[in-house]
Amino acid sequence: MDTKQKVAIGLSEDERSILFQGLAQWGGPAKGTEAMAIAIGFSGTSDLYRDGHRIAADIRSGSPLTIADWHRALLATEIMFASGVVGAGLEWHGVTGWDDVTTLGLLRAVQLKVLHATAPILRGD
Repeated sequence: MDTKQKVAIGLSEDERSILFQGLAQWGGPAKGTEAMAIAIGFSGTSDLYRDGHRIAADIRSGSPLTIADWHRALLATEIMFASGVVGAGLEWHGVTGWDDVTTLGLLRAVQLKVLHATAPILRGD
């Protein structure tokens, strides 16, 4: 499994925006814990904030990311959107401007695109 391979995924502007917001909010309205940052795939909260902002900028610009970065971006966004404990949760709409229904639809689209773009690489096909 080569999680360092860079993969370009054709996301819409809204899909890129959701991932950008999901990463950019860490260290802002939501404060991640060391355990959560590690569970997402970062080495800790400082890595989550630093690398998360780098990944967010790459997503916004449409740059290819490593498979590991795509997975970290998606998981960080899922947690930021849904969790009221370590994420924005109920504050998501007020912080990002995205309502829950729209966000969930965009997240599902991104999940499918990331899965389809990275699964063959992860399986070794």
